[in-house]
Amino acid sequence: MKTQELLDKLIDAEKNIVPDSELKKKILTETTEQQHKHYVLWPKLAIAASIAIVFMLGVKLGGKFNVHEAAYSSIVIDDNKIENLDFYSDAVYE
Repeated sequence: MKTQELLDKLIDAEKNIVPDSELKKKILTETTEQQHKHYVLWPKLAIAASIAIVFMLGVKLGGKFNVHEAAYSSIVIDDNKIENLDFYSDAVYE
């Protein structure tokens, strides 16, 4: 019986509470700000993670590429002989 009376008093006290519009606005703005922060954070993290993954892949692929230097740095090619340009050269007829 006592518990029923306590419950009735509590329910009556809750019914007598007048809602405050300012408090309602404040609570709603806080909840929307929290939801907004959640959605703003994940795209930044996704972009940072994708940049890090691309960077690491570049480093790994770059490490597999070996540069071998040639025995000599330049190749001497006689274009006149290859393309039969010696016919047009004046040095041949002198």
